[in-house]
Amino acid sequence: MDEAFLAQSGRARLDTVAGVPRPRSGSGSTTKPRIVVANMKRASEDQRSAIGLVGEVAARAWLQRHYPDVRWVSGYAAVVNGDDEASDSLGHDFEVAWRDTTRLYEVKALSDPVAERVEFELGPSEVDAARRHARSNRYRILLITSALVPEERRVFDLPNPFSAQGRDRFRMVSRAVRYRCSPVGKG
Repeated sequence: MDEAFLAQSGRARLDTVAGVPRPRSGSGSTTKPRIVVANMKRASEDQRSAIGLVGEVAARAWLQRHYPDVRWVSGYAAVVNGDDEASDSLGHDFEVAWRDTTRLYEVKALSDPVAERVEFELGPSEVDAARRHARSNRYRILLITSALVPEERRVFDLPNPFSAQGRDRFRMVSRAVRYRCSPVGKG
């Protein structure tokens, strides 16, 4: 990690985002509001894993620069550090001692550069953790953009999307959860 990345403050200026469009009043329609899923490029699973790993390595370096006590607890930590207690089921990637509590950071790494609008996904364990900590400032999103391009890489310390601080700053663009199965078995 280069000094320019490590020295970034992580501050983000999140604008309020509009909610899901409502049906026109007086139309007599009882249809539900329409949700339009933005066109998000789909990387292969291997590409997503590589971007995620690079993002977490960058996040660890940045967090260690800004906080004295950082613990990497994600599934990548199990692989990289051999940590038997590390797991993706925790709903966060890092635990950071902060004041009189522990902050929980979920890292979201993107290969794209920072833009006016960016999208990231939260998995079920991440949504559960974010909801559990919605009343506090403990759960945070650490967004890493241009993860694979060191000279363009940026870091943004974002609030919990479910917290009072984050509620009007994020917009859910899809209610879907992706599932994988093997309908034909190994027979």
